[in-house]
Amino acid sequence: MQHKHIITFSKIKYAPINTDWFYSYIYIPNLSVIQEELLILLRTAQYIRYTDYYINIYEPNVVKCPELMQYLDKVQLKHKFQRVLFSITNGADANGAPPHVDSVTPLTGIKYSLNIPLIDASDSYTIWYGKINNDELLYDINTFTGWVKDKTNVKEIERVQYTQPALLNTSILHSPKVNSASRIICGLRFWPELTDEEILRIQIL
Repeated sequence: MQHKHIITFSKIKYAPINTDWFYSYIYIPNLSVIQEELLILLRTAQYIRYTDYYINIYEPNVVKCPELMQYLDKVQLKHKFQRVLFSITNGADANGAPPHVDSVTPLTGIKYSLNIPLIDASDSYTIWYGKINNDELLYDINTFTGWVKDKTNVKEIERVQYTQPALLNTSILHSPKVNSASRIICGLRFWPELTDEEILRIQIL
């Protein structure tokens, strides 16, 4: 069974945190096994579809991925692991979700996503954007996600290609650039947010 999130919008001022860092590639041992576990999870687990582009599967279901759990335990992040967010392509809309900011509130600070490519992702990207003319976003008060009202105002300033896993700064306005209709990636999310000390346990390339 799947659940559909009901979006309730308000407004929030766009205030990115740590604007000097966008991403770092990381090394994950047994990556191919973890990727297969995650694809099986996507096909079999109960999930929550927040939008046409994103599916969340929360921690209790992800224990079915033993190699992933072993990796998170090794880097001492298992206790903070909250969910897997799968980013999928919505049919003919190959460019995916519009520019947005993930889970940013004045209290939570920078948000990280540990992104893993799964299917046909090597020729796809996450793109980040600079300042927008209007400093307010449409803000989903239930998921803390902010979406641009007019994407014609945005200008690309950085991008990462999904040739390997990467740790991303999702507090800066960003969106996917997808070149395959079958492309799937996922992001591991943590709560409370990762500290600098915890990030040092991840093998940055």
